[in-house]
Amino acid sequence: MMQSIKGIFKDGMVHLSEPVSYPEDSPVIITFLDVPTSSKTVGLSEEKNKTEWDRLSSVIEN
Repeated sequence: MMQSIKGIFKDGMVHLSEPVSYPEDSPVIITFLDVPTSSKTVGLSEEKNKTEWDRLSSVIEN
């Protein structure tokens, strides 16, 4: 089973935006998205990226 989880990369670590219920030591693949992260554009890009995340999730799930 595959699952997409949103998060941010900060201070050298990935911080998940939602809880994950997977067994310890489960393998993961992290893909970095090329999106602007300045404080002025984060709110605007999050709404735009919501549909991009939905499209990405539909591709992964198929």
